[in-house]
Amino acid sequence: MAASMLRRIVHDANKLPIQVTFSKAKQLLLARSVTELSDRPNPLNKDDYPSVEISTEDFKYVERLLPNPLIPDPPNHEVYPTPSGWQPPQESALDHPYFINRTSSHHLPLYLNTRAAGRQRLTTVRKIDGDIWKFEEDLRHYLETLTEEPIITQVHEVARFVRVKGYHLDDVAKFLMEKGF
Repeated sequence: MAASMLRRIVHDANKLPIQVTFSKAKQLLLARSVTELSDRPNPLNKDDYPSVEISTEDFKYVERLLPNPLIPDPPNHEVYPTPSGWQPPQESALDHPYFINRTSSHHLPLYLNTRAAGRQRLTTVRKIDGDIWKFEEDLRHYLETLTEEPIITQVHEVARFVRVKGYHLDDVAKFLMEKGF
């Protein structure tokens, strides 16, 4: 719309005497746009719109589309750990100053991130509640006793995760299982 109006202004400016400057063309454009807008009906006139009816229907049609806010209970098994190695959290997990929440599928929140075309590996533990620094200290001490090498970690308090440099998924999972998470 603006391009067509500009073409009309340039076309009209060519017909005008040579003394007309471009600022006059802008003034003509502004005058035309003001007259075009004044000819339009008022969009705020409420009589032009249909009436609005507030529905008293339940929220049931939207509720069924929303995800379940509660995590369903895991199935009960006769023997733990299961053949896949899964076991539920134990009561001893509440004895620590920190707590590791499970994912919605009841797994430990352990992830392996790779960077630099797979050359750099980072093990990440997420969903940490409580004293995250005590958790990092315990985890680092556990891994250092296993590997007999210094372990580099990163703590992110706001996002509630700890990163460990290297591939340590199995060792961290074993540490969390021993703690009862």
